[in-house]
Amino acid sequence: MATLPLTETLSVAPQLTVEDMADLAAAGYTTVINNRPDGEQADQPLSDDLRAAAIRHGLTFLHQPVVGGEITQAQVDAFARTLEQSDGLVAAFCRSGKRSVTLWALANSETMDVDALMATAGAAGFDLTDLPDKIASLRGR
Repeated sequence: MATLPLTETLSVAPQLTVEDMADLAAAGYTTVINNRPDGEQADQPLSDDLRAAAIRHGLTFLHQPVVGGEITQAQVDAFARTLEQSDGLVAAFCRSGKRSVTLWALANSETMDVDALMATAGAAGFDLTDLPDKIASLRGR
């Protein structure tokens, strides 16, 4: 399991497994956000199985699925609320981690400079050069 820190309290990761829930709990995480819809690939674990494993290890688990090119403002708002309400370290994941990073960036696009958001994402290994277009699309510009 490899998590990539974005902030002091949020890290992102590629697809997590049932076994990763124990490692996350041991590393001090308190919340796991699954941004991947079930059924994208035949071999991905089901969200219900991940939730059960997370709960067994004392983690809060939320399934907030998004499709990469179709992120809505409601999904961004839900992600932001989850981060605001979470106590402790949060790990968000999808297939590669990029959707989770994009949700974080969009959730912070009104309070942080776009270049800073892209630089933070870049430092974690994610290319968000399309972020200004996504922001404009969400805001109807």
